[in-house]
Amino acid sequence: MNYFKTKLVVQSIPNGYWILESDLVYFDSHYGLITAKKGFETDLASIPKPIRNIVDPSEPYIKEPAVIHDWIYRGHTGKRFNRKDADKIFYRGMRSNGISWTKAQVMYWAVRLFGRSSFKNQ
Repeated sequence: MNYFKTKLVVQSIPNGYWILESDLVYFDSHYGLITAKKGFETDLASIPKPIRNIVDPSEPYIKEPAVIHDWIYRGHTGKRFNRKDADKIFYRGMRSNGISWTKAQVMYWAVRLFGRSSFKNQ
């Protein structure tokens, strides 16, 4: 079972990003605990405009998985995860937060198809 052990607590900062005010802890059934640390800067969910008709980036179910995804993509976990692992964790996080299968699939394939340039954990 996948679940968030803590709630997302963020503060807006002037550069358009958000900063974590406390650790965000997610339990993934395949990889165990993943913790995005307090002080981490994130854009929450950067969703391309065409997809915003399907998935609203302001919805809470997307924000927590997006932060964990950003944490992994920016290399904060060392070489623990490859890009496909990160995208699957993102998908499972969305599903654990109650997002529908369809919306989770749309977001999963968006990061699979367009996320390569953002992945820094190489």
